[in-house]
Amino acid sequence: MVEIAALVGRMRGMIAQPDATLLDHADPVPSWRVVAIEHTVPLISISAGVSLILFYVFVPGDLPPGVEMPGLAAMLIQTLVRVAINVGLISLLAGIATFFSGMFGGFADFNRAYVLSALGMTPVFLAEAILPIPVIGLLAFLLGLFYSFTVFYRGTALVLKVPQNNRGKHFALTIAALVVIVFIAALILGPLLLLSAS
Repeated sequence: MVEIAALVGRMRGMIAQPDATLLDHADPVPSWRVVAIEHTVPLISISAGVSLILFYVFVPGDLPPGVEMPGLAAMLIQTLVRVAINVGLISLLAGIATFFSGMFGGFADFNRAYVLSALGMTPVFLAEAILPIPVIGLLAFLLGLFYSFTVFYRGTALVLKVPQNNRGKHFALTIAALVVIVFIAALILGPLLLLSAS
């Protein structure tokens, strides 16, 4: 069961005191399933829900003439798909980070990598909630993405114990591999999703 107060505390901690929050939640290291149930899924679901509401508040006025708003059912399906993709991305990031951590002298421990990935990406998911707000939403998302990557980079030494001299290589290869895998998946799955929608 999700404890809302604990979830809010983790979100606040990852914004104000990310290093201390990461260390606090990585000792002892919980199972990735616990982190997924108590943090990842609720955070991403709340973010997607707020984003859906803000979409209906801000987007209709910006649509070009002749373009209709998607129906609520279609938007709910898109929101569920978005939640599933983002939850999957956290697991993928954790898996890649685990692989390179072992290669560069850190812990090849998926549970540790999942804690780092799930908590480290908290700022970008919080920012994603307000993405539909014109200008402010995009700026907040970009700042959240930068802050999340910064937290993740710093956390490789704190949580995965990657040696300082290998931290940059670990981070660069992890993000590069994530981008390549996501790009390839989009190329393969994109046309299939379009075909099924038509």
